[in-house]
Amino acid sequence: MMTNMQDTISRYTFAFQHLTTAKIAGKQAPHKAILLLSVMELIETGVIKSRRFELSDRLENTFERIWKRYIGTSLIFQPKVATPFWHMQNEPFYQLSMTNGQDTTGMKANYSVKWLRENTYATIDKDLYELMKDENARAQLRVNLVSAYLKDLHPTAHPGLQHIILFALVVNLSFNTVYGRQIQSHHSMRQYALQGCVHGGAETLDA
Repeated sequence: MMTNMQDTISRYTFAFQHLTTAKIAGKQAPHKAILLLSVMELIETGVIKSRRFELSDRLENTFERIWKRYIGTSLIFQPKVATPFWHMQNEPFYQLSMTNGQDTTGMKANYSVKWLRENTYATIDKDLYELMKDENARAQLRVNLVSAYLKDLHPTAHPGLQHIILFALVVNLSFNTVYGRQIQSHHSMRQYALQGCVHGGAETLDA
């Protein structure tokens, strides 16, 4: 049993604020934050009943629903639950284990939901699990995750923001040719970016 809940909350708040994430166009990837929010919700509703859990359909669906709430449709991040389910093992409070007992250390990352579902399970720290069961602690952890990783990411937060982000990505490309098309000026580059936004011609980047 935790001896001082507030100290424990502070410890995990710090850990949550320093997640190892990809950074694209100045934005930290939101995948780990949304996975943690999803796990908290399923603990709250009693779907996850222990600190060990699998990449279930319910977890995947919850991840996608929370992603839609905070991110919507992103031009730079994709709602792929397998990415954080695998990479969260780089955080000190999360362990990814193989069902056959094999060590995942040094293994090539596998982003197949089917493979992860059939071959792995995750475990979080006991103290963190106890916090996620507590209503007040959950509230603090949620606020921390949202403010650190999800604030202003939804396209409705700043109209045109994602067009600007995509334009910045295109401007910073080291090659003049994108998808075989020669971009001759900043004006045509902007037009190409906007076409990608409207028609889906621009490639989205995974976190």
